Amino acid sequence: MNSKNTKQKFVYGLRKLHLLQLADNVRYLLSIKNTRQENHQFINDHPDFNLPPSFLAYDAYGHTNWPVYYHSGIAHAKYICKLIDENLASQELSICEWGCGPARILRHIRSFLDKSNTQLHGFDYNARSISWCQGNIDDINFMSNSVNPPLPCEDNSFDCLYNLSVFTHLSERMHIDWIRELGRVVKPGGLIIFTTHGDFFKFNLLDDELTEYESGSLVVRGHIKEGKRCFVAYHPPAFIKSELLQNGLEMISHLPGPALEDFPQDVWVIRNNKPC
Repeated sequence: MNSKNTKQKFVYGLRKLHLLQLADNVRYLLSIKNTRQENHQFINDHPDFNLPPSFLAYDAYGHTNWPVYYHSGIAHAKYICKLIDENLASQELSICEWGCGPARILRHIRSFLDKSNTQLHGFDYNARSISWCQGNIDDINFMSNSVNPPLPCEDNSFDCLYNLSVFTHLSERMHIDWIRELGRVVKPGGLIIFTTHGDFFKFNLLDDELTEYESGSLVVRGHIKEGKRCFVAYHPPAFIKSELLQNGLEMISHLPGPALEDFPQDVWVIRNNKPC
């Protein structure tokens, strides 16, 4: 048995025994220890950059590395803005990040968006992340939401809604419910941008999971609270196309991972063609 398969079986065992969250808590403490020196240097070099509490960063991203939080946030904001500029002509936009966490990406969006007037909104189910963002990030509207729809906003609120690695932590039922909700809050002609665990991640799957994946079915690893990082979903492109692209949602592009720097998930750019 190769080392990859051994690791996946070990994680599977922890999951089935409901011990995965405990193991992840230990991993969090090790992350703090291993990044202490690098983080101290970053803080000295960026004294005016507000950083979230380490437990919020780890809950959202699985690490406590401040240089990674900073530089990946900039790189991914630049990439999202490129997709928006290529597909939305208006100079006045309302943009939302669903699952913003402690604003790794959203805080940098205005730096790269070639628009004259942009309103930014961030939603997350972690109320502590939203509270931190509200107290530390200016000129962005932050609001809490539940793991279940709806979002606390009106129909047709946004020209673009994006999310990175949110569907990756939801059950199949929540995929269907949430894609309908995103279609509700995005304007006709607007964009929905999201990422998934696509073919790049097939090496993580055990044999029975791989068979399920190759059949076009969503693969979900649960036995932990839905929405948490350790609740993981794997997405064959056929599942996205057959199950999520409904009710006027039209694919503009599917960019197989790794499409973003240091982020190997698939990127989907969707046009909301619902009736006006």
